[in-house]
Amino acid sequence: MSSAISKLTKILQDERRDGCRDRKVFGGLARFAATWRREAPREIDDAAWVEQVAAELERYSQLQDPDERRQRLDELLKRLQAPPA
Repeated sequence: MSSAISKLTKILQDERRDGCRDRKVFGGLARFAATWRREAPREIDDAAWVEQVAAELERYSQLQDPDERRQRLDELLKRLQAPPA
């Protein structure tokens, strides 16, 4: 597993444990999406996959309902478990 994926996985797991309040990284996951877009392509060759993950991070921050956020986190974590080869 790449370090970018490991880092994001840890952030998302921490976010879930924190009650899906979008406070585990400065500026929320939407802001972290820019960091992901910059760092992940250094290790992951599938630009479309990296962009899909970044877009999901941005959409997460727009959600208000904790249950919807939890569901989005679960989907993202599942996606990170099966990265492109």
